[in-house]
Parts: sequence; structure tokens; C-alpha cells
Amino acid sequence: MKSRLALLILAAAVPIGAQTPTVQYQDDQANMALAGFTSWKFSFQDAETIRFEGRGNPATGSWKKQGLRAESNEMAGLARRENAGLFRLVEGTLKGAVKIFLKPAEIETIVSADQAILKEKGDSSQVTLTGATTVRRTGSTASSRGRTTETLTVTGTGATLDLATLTRPNRDPLREINFKGPVKVTRTAQTALRQGGQEGSDLTLSGPSLVFLNADQKILVPGAIQVEGSSTASGKPATQFTLRGSRGEVTLYPSQDRADFPIALAEVSGRVRITLDTTKEVQSGQTVPVKLIGEADSLRFDDKKRTLRLLGNVVLSGSDTLMAGRITVREALVTLNEKREIVEIEMTGDPGEAQYEEKRKP
Repeated sequence: MKSRLALLILAAAVPIGAQTPTVQYQDDQANMALAGFTSWKFSFQDAETIRFEGRGNPATGSWKKQGLRAESNEMAGLARRENAGLFRLVEGTLKGAVKIFLKPAEIETIVSADQAILKEKGDSSQVTLTGATTVRRTGSTASSRGRTTETLTVTGTGATLDLATLTRPNRDPLREINFKGPVKVTRTAQTALRQGGQEGSDLTLSGPSLVFLNADQKILVPGAIQVEGSSTASGKPATQFTLRGSRGEVTLYPSQDRADFPIALAEVSGRVRITLDTTKEVQSGQTVPVKLIGEADSLRFDDKKRTLRLLGNVVLSGSDTLMAGRITVREALVTLNEKREIVEIEMTGDPGEAQYEEKRKP
């Protein structure tokens, strides 16, 4: 009853004659706080559960123990009292200029959409977003290499977020995002190295829809996929690449591992094409630009192993001295060094299949 009285008192404490009166509420433990409601309805669903709904411009709600804050033009929800006397949000519907903020530890997730529905389901929570949707994640992490700042932004036309139960505000709750498309992903990472200097990378990925698995940092694209990326280290020229195919999976490097290259692994199929623009050292301290263009039925790029494997109807061309021409084979394995320069190309072709066309000099 004490919480109910506190609510009624705060709602009534609006100055007479105020232009835009708003409702303010805070539970006994200063955990759940509601503000900015210009119209308001409140009821007890049972002895431990309250139902609230109202409008604002915007109306805001926050739940400290859940690391959750939200704002929208319309807000309704169920909040349940726990043993400590605080209220936790177990269900919510937000409409109009929706923003949801999740702030666990060093990572913040900001979600915006036209509408959002949040529901707790056992040991997880689910957020369903409709309309123009953006999920933006920013964070800063420290490692033996230095401190890395990272921003990941995904935009689309709706999404479902699978979250761990919001009971541990010091842990990242995000498990999975299913995004409706067309979808675009952008990611930037920058590391200030402990020994001095900086390294960083940029990534852009697009597709008709996608699934993002947070624990594995994996992006699954069931339809046409296109990826562009670049990498820099201590002011050295950037390594750039493009990749496209009919479907694919891309695994990102966790920012605390390294920020100088955006992807750890890519597997793409459906008549793929990859371009790699890098440099090659021709003598001590002197480098020249190098371009490799590869087409195939499928490919697997493994940055940790520094290998690019192309399978089926492979066509290779480019400006590298190893590739001063156009080669058609059944399979090719490209090996890179630590700087992602081409050091070896191993080719396999059935008798009569391998073809080489020397590049004509201008």
C-alpha cells in the first residue's frame, strides 16, 4: 500500500495552473521511475503486480536493476514487485518515437523504432520492433593491446531482439537479433595501442535480412550479401576489400581481440566475387599497391590463418606480379602474410581445364 500511496501523492503534486502537468513516480527502492506522463492510468493486477499506461512527449521509464531505460509517446506495461520491494518491468508496449537504452558494464545498446513490445519469457526477454528500426551498440574495452572504442549500427524495417533476463545490469544481455530488410550494418573500431600509435577498421554489410549472434559475433545473411571493409595500422596505407555473393556468413573480430581488420572469417556462396586492395614490399621500406580479383562458386576467407580459398569455376586476375594475367582453374588457395600481402597462390585444375592469359603491357 505504501507504493500505491507514494504514486498517488506524486501524481497529485502538480502545480495548479501549470501549462504541461506531468506524472512522476518512483518506487520505494528508487529502482522503477516513471516521468513525463501527461495522461495516466494505473491499477493493481494483483497484490504484487501493477499495470500502468499513459502518454507523454515523451513519457519515460527506467528500471535501474535491469539496466533499462525507455521513452516513447505512448507507454504501457506490467511491473512486478520483488522481495526487496522494488518493481521490475516484465512486459511493456511502447508506441511512437520509441527509444530503448540498455547499459550493461562498458557496452550500451540504443534501440529506436516506431513500436516496441517487451516480454519476459522464463530466463530470457524478447523485444519485438516494428517500423523503421535502428540498433546501435557502442562500447570501450581494454586489452593487452590497448583500449578499443567500437560502434556497431544495424538499420532495417523491423527486428526481434533476444535478451538474457535483465537481472544482471553488469552483463551484456544481447543474445541474438533477427533483422528484417533491407538491412545495413556499419561497424567502426579504433584502438589506441599501449606501445603508441593506432589501428582501426571499418565495415559495411548489406542484405535482404540477417541474423546477428552476439556471443559468436557472427552475421548470417540468407540472401544477396555485399561487404566492404578497410583496415589501417599506425597510419599505414589501408587494406581494402569488397565481397559479394548470393548468401553468406561473416564473423567479426571481437574489438578486444584486434581492431586492425574487421572480419575474422567469411564464408560466401552463389557465384561470389572478392577484390583485395593491399600493398607489397618490393624492397626495404618501399611498397607498391596490389589488387587481387577473384570469382568462384564459393569462397572461405580465414583471416586468422591468412588464407583465401576459392572453389568452383575460379577466375583470378589482378595487378600483383604473381597475378600478371588472368587464370581460370577449378580451385585456388591464396596465402597472405601478417600484413595481408599475397605471398603464394596454389591452384588446382583438371587436365585441360587450367587456363592462363598473360596480361598485356600497355
